Amino acid sequence: MRILLTFDTNYAPHAATVMESIIQNCPEKLDFVIIYYKLSQEIQEILTIHFTKKVNSLEFVQMDEEKLIKIEENINIIEHWSLDIYMRLFATILLPNDKYVIYLDCDIIVQDNILKILDEADLSKPICAVTEYDPNYKLHDLSNIIIGKPTQDPWIIEAYWYRTFYDLEMDKYARYFNTGVMVMNLDYWRENKITEKTMNFIKENPEKIYYPDQDALNAVINGNYSSLDLRWNFVPPSPSIFSNYTFDVMKKAVQNPAIIHLAGSNKPWSYLCDTKYKIIYRNYRKYTPWPKIVYKDRTMKNMFKKYIVRNIEKVIGVRILNTIKAHLPGREKFWISKVAKLRVHN
Repeated sequence: MRILLTFDTNYAPHAATVMESIIQNCPEKLDFVIIYYKLSQEIQEILTIHFTKKVNSLEFVQMDEEKLIKIEENINIIEHWSLDIYMRLFATILLPNDKYVIYLDCDIIVQDNILKILDEADLSKPICAVTEYDPNYKLHDLSNIIIGKPTQDPWIIEAYWYRTFYDLEMDKYARYFNTGVMVMNLDYWRENKITEKTMNFIKENPEKIYYPDQDALNAVINGNYSSLDLRWNFVPPSPSIFSNYTFDVMKKAVQNPAIIHLAGSNKPWSYLCDTKYKIIYRNYRKYTPWPKIVYKDRTMKNMFKKYIVRNIEKVIGVRILNTIKAHLPGREKFWISKVAKLRVHN
């Protein structure tokens, strides 16, 4: 089974880091395939030369320009998303001889043998992925669950997920998966026209989607997927109780993640990133053709924020600072406004 990545020229250093993390944690040589639409020949040659002795095979497959034009015509309402996120949807067409693939985003770090993901995967399903939200969490005993340090109040997140299910018209107790790591049953996709249905949903329901192909895929699959252990797509800083994984499973994912998914804007190649995962990322990246990180966001403003503002936060404490902000006069209007705008599109 091949490992599928999709990226452009700018993301090549991060994709190479993902590949290094996979290779260094797997005892056997693997087969990789890259689907792209803007990946320079120079970058392809660099990657080919670098990984020749490290992998069993490496193939580059370009997206057809006519299909790309059709995608651009259909999704111009959400143009701030990179077109690369849609490339994986066309694996059914571009990889006609593959029955299954393991798809990975390029903002992850693999810390275990990637082939172990197949041990618990139900390959009869269209997708095997980690659950991000499951309404059944409400049926669990939550008395021993530690929420940790959420970036938002839990009720804000719950409001978001309620609107997700409402907008996508998913079944009441269907589950919602994260598309950052997927074992894809391409034969199932072909037989049931999953790609076509997903693209049609994006085209016909632009006002309903927030995370373009992820929302659309969840609407089409509607809970009919195999849920993987949380370790295979752990998104820091801490797991959410809304995923409905048990406390023990969440604890193991935090202590020993198989895949760390650095989702969001706090990427390890960002100047302002200060998580421990930045060190892990750098440890793998140093083995790539781009070992040195050039911080494009290293501006005077960000330098001030990093060395002045964050030191103030350390002295006062982020929680205390947030508590003070939350109780400022008129702050309740801010939170009401924030909930009201969740998943609302212009």
